[in-house]
Amino acid sequence: MINSDARYYRSVQESRGWYFVEYKPPNPGHRFSTLNVVILQERDNDVIRQVMESESAEWVQRYPIPLMATAFSRSDDLIVLGETSQSNHLFSWLDEDSGELIQRWEIIPDKLLPAVALHGDKLDDVFSDIAYESQQELVEKAVDRARKAKRFRLILFAWLVVVPVVWALLEWSSEILGLLVLAFVILKAIIQSLRLFGLLPKTQRQLEKENREMKMKHYFYHCEKNPKAFERLKLENFKKEAIEDTLAESRQIELRSPEANA
Repeated sequence: MINSDARYYRSVQESRGWYFVEYKPPNPGHRFSTLNVVILQERDNDVIRQVMESESAEWVQRYPIPLMATAFSRSDDLIVLGETSQSNHLFSWLDEDSGELIQRWEIIPDKLLPAVALHGDKLDDVFSDIAYESQQELVEKAVDRARKAKRFRLILFAWLVVVPVVWALLEWSSEILGLLVLAFVILKAIIQSLRLFGLLPKTQRQLEKENREMKMKHYFYHCEKNPKAFERLKLENFKKEAIEDTLAESRQIELRSPEANA
């Protein structure tokens, strides 16, 4: 059942030079927001913890909703800051009576957190400067994507199935067309024969294809010979791609920052 009052707020990203932050308001039914602190340049754990504490304090004051902060490396790995898994996360919130900032390096059960995020009417005021989408809008977008995917499959079916069948029927029904196809096949066979005996030079495209296939066989041989090294290489490539994606995202955040547009 679609909840017309449910709001899904967009995340807010801000650059800090050697790191950037991504603030994500809570989804419907959740009590806390999340803050991802992405470290782009190596720093001591004590420095990272201090940054997380100061950032969390700032974001909780800006948006008075309980907040869980977590630090990640530029390769999207969790940065281990404590001896236990819970101590890698910082929870921050404002005391409902005194307004005092409370911060704990541990996972806090939902029942101990203020329930302000569960009141949709209050969230309108808290996140008044953050764009959101309703559940109905998200459903409509998903339906639209499904329709586009269906149209693409129909086009692909027509190109791969319908067109060859129609061509075959035309070939079978037309004697002239059949002769043209036969002439084309013979011409292609002559060209291939000339290339096979070295009487006709190979095209640049063929040379590139043969070179690529030779490399693939060479790589496959060595991967089969040393699968453990291949797994290490694959993980290194994944990590490299994650770093490149994170740095690209950081550059986009910097370009969107007010300082860059000043």
